[in-house]
Amino acid sequence: WTVGYFTNPNVQGSPVSSQIVPRSNYPIDINWGGQSAVPNVIAADNWSSRWEGNFDFDVGNYTFYANADDGVRIYFDNRLILDSWSDGVHQNLSATVNSVTPGGHELRVEHYERSGGASLRVWWVKNQSGGPQ
Repeated sequence: WTVGYFTNPNVQGSPVSSQIVPRSNYPIDINWGGQSAVPNVIAADNWSSRWEGNFDFDVGNYTFYANADDGVRIYFDNRLILDSWSDGVHQNLSATVNSVTPGGHELRVEHYERSGGASLRVWWVKNQSGGPQ
């Protein structure tokens, strides 16, 4: 992932910091708690981030999941598929993308932190005919 951090909760303007973040057990799995995402660069509250990456998929239908504190949006090939852009803790949000073609696809995740704790977890699964595997 290439991650850009912004000093506002709206993912607006140019990022004040960028970094490469490798995938963990979940594609995105980070808990900042009450700390700044980028100490000495942005405050612990009222910031946002944009995560961008290109991932290989097999043909099929996929369900994307997110847990976030505060807001989160997920884009698949520049199409908004999940939008929970509001304050608070959001758990087990999901959106399904059908008929994904094989090969590389662009993912973008946007997140913002209003106040208090901050966390973001995003993952996806390929669905079988009976639902997610």
